[in-house]
Amino acid sequence: MKEGQCSLADIERETGLNGDDPRAADWQPENLYRGLWSDDPSLSPAAWRHLGRLAADDGWARRLLSDVLEGRTSRDPTASIPALRELLHHAPDLVLNILRGRAGLSPAPPGPSAVATAAIALGREGAKYLEHLLDLSRSRDAALRLAAVEALAEMAEGKCRAAVEGLATLLGDPRGQVRWAAARALGRARGPSCARRAAALLERAARGDDDSAVSGAAFGAAALAAVMPGRAGRILRAVAASGPAGERAAARALWHFPRRHAASVAAACVSSENPETRRLCAPALGRWAGEGNRPAARELSTLSRDPQPEARAAAAEALLPNPEICPEPLARRLCSDRSPLVRSAAAAALAARGDEVSTRLLAALARDRAASVRSAAVRSLGMKGAVSEVRDALSDRDARVRQMALSVFQPSAAADLEKLAQMAEEQHVEVAQAAVAALGQVDAEARESAWRHLVTLVSRPSLCRAAAEAMARLLDSLGLSATDLWARLRALPTAVLWDLARAARGWQVGETARLLARAAAAPERLGELLEDLSVLLFAAGARAAGEVCAWLSRGAEARSEEEIAALSRARPRIARGPARTLVEAAQLVDKAGSRLRPCWRRWRPARPAECSKRW
Repeated sequence: MKEGQCSLADIERETGLNGDDPRAADWQPENLYRGLWSDDPSLSPAAWRHLGRLAADDGWARRLLSDVLEGRTSRDPTASIPALRELLHHAPDLVLNILRGRAGLSPAPPGPSAVATAAIALGREGAKYLEHLLDLSRSRDAALRLAAVEALAEMAEGKCRAAVEGLATLLGDPRGQVRWAAARALGRARGPSCARRAAALLERAARGDDDSAVSGAAFGAAALAAVMPGRAGRILRAVAASGPAGERAAARALWHFPRRHAASVAAACVSSENPETRRLCAPALGRWAGEGNRPAARELSTLSRDPQPEARAAAAEALLPNPEICPEPLARRLCSDRSPLVRSAAAAALAARGDEVSTRLLAALARDRAASVRSAAVRSLGMKGAVSEVRDALSDRDARVRQMALSVFQPSAAADLEKLAQMAEEQHVEVAQAAVAALGQVDAEARESAWRHLVTLVSRPSLCRAAAEAMARLLDSLGLSATDLWARLRALPTAVLWDLARAARGWQVGETARLLARAAAAPERLGELLEDLSVLLFAAGARAAGEVCAWLSRGAEARSEEEIAALSRARPRIARGPARTLVEAAQLVDKAGSRLRPCWRRWRPARPAECSKRW
């Protein structure tokens, strides 16, 4: 390489992709993005930890982490917790500022999602940040106090007695939602001392007169059952005896208990005068019956004859998926119940049943006189792969049935595409949205046609979000190059781009949409855009354009003649046609392209062709 030329390794080092990490070779841009967007527990946390190290002093990593925390990407904000924990070791003030509601990773104050995620990250670090979380628990904002509850629960799970006491204080919070969350969180306490203290607090809450704390105590007892099943069962009995609200909460929590520690509560719930309580205990009875518990199976059979349709529907949902506890005669009786509510529940439950009986029953329910029953049957048939029955339901007289059919429809022919395009014009907005969503699931041969339909539909306010999500699915499957992908997306409105970024499952589509949306929202921040774009281009394999963007990003931030002279010496080597590559780079940042020319003039003539002659 000639003197003064900037190699790819130089640019990657300057963008922070190699750093001092001994495993840096494993975290080249493409591998890093794949790891961040992966659900593999052996890969994703390591990738996020590496991003946290980069975010300590690297702009593009901070911006990506900030957008994830604020819910602007398809990744759940909690996926970034390993990055925040790593960042605490290198630049703790960045994370603590998020917790304090101040600008941290980005110039704007953090939103509730970012604060809650940062609090959980601190909670997993143990007692080191206890005081910060206790301060958060005293905030005037109930949402922040809820975030503190979750973080203190993490500490209590790590055997921190002070965190248990912090949760005990929150049991007296003025907001019922916070009291409920604190009681539930106490059940996560581990370690003999912490668990005993938590159990005592839960027992006291269960015997109190605060419905929120009583209800939370039921779920706290369910979590505590993993380490103290006998004590947890006693707390559950106290909850059930506290009154109607406690009885309902105990019925909901039964699912988490082994039968032997909750048999008396289950029997009381089945025979309760409150139909809501009888309904709520059905899922637990179904689980126990599926494990071979005969008393639970008998109680469910009794519940299937309950005078209230809500209780019979719950029994149907618990019985029908399992042929061992629901033979064909019982299944037929439930599917022919006089109440549409019960028949709908039966149709939904049959989706999980694998025998031929379920298919015959569903075919009959798909012709039921009640639209709600037909809708549930069509959904179950779609889950079982019954394409012809679902296609027939697209012409149902009821809009709800058509909408449900579209949600499970797998289009496979050109005629299906035309049918979907027609249904996208329906006056029923929900049906039109479902048709638009189905356009994103067409097979390979029809994807380009579906894309053209979606481009026209995305401009309609009522269909915008559905069209953006369908576009994301199509783009994930098309496998376009970085430049082709950018060319497709750059003409879309900013709101659509953010929807695409949140819906895309593939990292390349999601990141391209995110950067375009950022460019449209803040075109004056050209240097940041070019830096982020250079990393994305490296990852996508467009290395020549990536080098140019990395070089231009430093040019956009240059403030002195010395910096400009250094950039002139470190110009990137471009293997094929420097002028063409520069033009491509300008096209890639189309929405901010007008700002590139002044940047170029600072050290080179304005025209790329003249740059070519000089190089």
